[in-house]
This record gives sequence, C-alpha cells and structure tokens, in this order.
Amino acid sequence: MTTMIPSEMPFHLRPQDDSLIRPIAPIQEVSADLPEFQLGQRFTARIDASLPDGTYRALVAGRSMTISLPQSARAGDTLDLVVLDRNTTTITAGRITAPSTTAANQAPATTLSPAGQLISNLLAHGEETPQSLATTRTAPLLAQPSASAAPLAPALQRAISESGLFYEAHQAQWIAGRLPLDSLLREPQGKSRPTPAPTPASPLGPAGLVQNAEALEQSEAVTASRTNEPLAKQPASTLPADLQPLVQRQLDTAATQQIVWRGDVWPGQSMHWEIEEEQRENARTSDDETPQWRTHLRLILPQLGDVAATLKLGHGGLTIELSAADNTSTNRLRLGQNELASALIAAGVPPTLIKVKQHEPA
Repeated sequence: MTTMIPSEMPFHLRPQDDSLIRPIAPIQEVSADLPEFQLGQRFTARIDASLPDGTYRALVAGRSMTISLPQSARAGDTLDLVVLDRNTTTITAGRITAPSTTAANQAPATTLSPAGQLISNLLAHGEETPQSLATTRTAPLLAQPSASAAPLAPALQRAISESGLFYEAHQAQWIAGRLPLDSLLREPQGKSRPTPAPTPASPLGPAGLVQNAEALEQSEAVTASRTNEPLAKQPASTLPADLQPLVQRQLDTAATQQIVWRGDVWPGQSMHWEIEEEQRENARTSDDETPQWRTHLRLILPQLGDVAATLKLGHGGLTIELSAADNTSTNRLRLGQNELASALIAAGVPPTLIKVKQHEPA
C-alpha cells in the first residue's frame, strides 16, 4: 500500500521552518578597558591562546583580556593568578602555587611578621639581665654642680625623654604636629638613621612620612607577590649594631614597666635612677584609677655619703622616704625635713609624708 503525500504539504511546512531561523548578530569587539584589579589581588583565568608578543589571551570573569605571565602556559589551562602590575591594556600576573595534598591535610604553619622575627631574634640573643639593660649616659647632664634643683630637673627629664626608649611614640607625636623634628634627631635612633631629606615626591613632614609608609607597604606587597612568597616569609629587617642594645632595653621596659638610668648629673657625681609603676595588691576601682608611680634615686654625695630617696606619687598624694648609710647623715636628713617640705609646697607638690631612716651601705 502506498501513502501519497498531499501536494500542498511543503507549502505548509516552509513557513514553520522559516520562523525557526534567527539572524546572526554581528561580532562585537572586546573592550580594551580592563577590570579594576588592584596590586596583590587574586583571580582565576582560563588561557585561550598565546599571542605573538609572548602574552596570552585569557578569559577572566567572563571577559577576554590580555595577560602577561612570567611562566609559560598552554591554551585551555585554568590558572590561579595574582596581580603584579597593570597598564591600560595588559595585566601582569604571577601564578599562585597550589598546596600539595599532604600540606593541605596539615595545619597551616605559623609564621611571624618581619617585626615579630626581629623581636624574636633580639629576645633570643639578649642574654643581658634587666639590671644591665639600664640606660647609661657617659656625658654629664650639667657642666658643673648646681646649688639648686632648678637646672637639674629639666636635664633629668631630657635624659629620659631623649634616651630612645619612647622613639616610636615620639614619631607619632611628630606626625600629629605635637613634637618638632629636632627632638627626634636628638634621640639615638635619629642620630643613627636620620630622617631623609625632602624630595619633590616625598616632602619632609607628617604628610611625607605617611606617603613613604604607604609606598613602602605597597612595594613590599608587590615584592612578595612576585616571589610567590607571603610577606611573613620575607627576610626580617636588620637593625644597626649600635641600636640593638637600645631596642632590647625598649623590650625590657615594655615587659617590666621599669626604666633604669645611670649616669653623671655633673662631673664626678654619678646617680642611679629607677622609675616604675607600683604594683598594688588591690585592683583599681572606678573611684581610684590613678596609677601609682615610684621613683628611686641613689647617690654618693661628698658630705652625706651614700644616700637614697624613694618617691611615690598617686591618688593619695606624694610620699617621700629618705635614707642614709650612717647615723650622722641620717640625722642631717631629719633636720632638713621641714625645709624639704616647704620647698615642695612652694613648687605645688605638697607631700603627705616624709620619712627618714638608715639603710645598709652599698
């Protein structure tokens, strides 16, 4: 039996076939504008083809772009990359090495920042005791003995403030405009590595210092990316040899909250000076949050011999304890108690207690 196809059937089918045909849109050129990648940013790219100039055409986040790679790649590779540099048409990227299966199953290794490595090295090699970490001054504070304490007090203040123990805090004050640059340059760090002279791109002053810090941080990030190595694994900065003992003293001061100073207040007159925050048994309450500071002086004077003074200043006021090594000097200190109290009252620091005793000879 033969089935005949009606002659009008092709005419019914053709309009249906024509309705399925869609015109092809013209090919649009890929935009030359690159996405706003930042230095150090990670991304994934699929390599489409290598170009004659040694770069690669790659697909990134659905967009085709030109990538420059330090390593070779093949079409079809999918790579994890980090941005090392860029211009208007090309992104320079480095390949991120994938961790091995064994390493992936292990806990991540703990690493120290460059500053942490430096501190660790100083602590590991610092065999000195806190007593030997005292700040020692060779030049006398005053050129000659003084009959009053007026010139000695500011000299002692400068001896501590310019010792280098608070150099970083003073840098912050300089940035805020509360400390002149000359003060920084008088400290050991400023003398060892003085602040660089101003340049057109980096003016001297707080703004220039911030710009330099930001530029250095960005430079270190790019360097770490180029070497495929995290910042924590980069070599730690080194300190000049003359500054290493000072940085050890800074670490010791931060740990003990104690400053020890030795030196001559004038030629032939040495002094041992300690400053620390007093540790109290009872924790501070909301009614008494004032820290209790203790300072201790010890000298060998021409007439009084071995004498010491301990001052405590806090919420309760100022208390003073004087001592001498022999009976005669102790009695002379007692005779001068009233004169000392009057001088302190005149200076606006009235003492709540003055005590005199005898101590064992040094």
